[in-house]
Amino acid sequence: IGRAVSKDATATALRRISLGLMNQGGLLAQIENVGERELPYRMRSHTEYHTRGLYFLFYFHGPPSIVKQLNSDVLKMDGDVIRATILKQSNPYQID
Repeated sequence: IGRAVSKDATATALRRISLGLMNQGGLLAQIENVGERELPYRMRSHTEYHTRGLYFLFYFHGPPSIVKQLNSDVLKMDGDVIRATILKQSNPYQID
């Protein structure tokens, strides 16, 4: 979940997160924009409270060790990320 900001700022944040993912050894397959929504509850991130957020899904391939690095080095440190969750898919996304 990202901060609700302008399109240019959103594109910059997505580019920054994608590069961070690839720098950690991941292979980005797809980014899906789920849209802007009201958050289920007020969330605090980087000393700010948020009630709306932009939802994105990143489909990527990488070694299991990438999860810890991605959480601590890329997602938690990015000021535009409100909340991040990494899940393993039972049916991995296929790259054509």
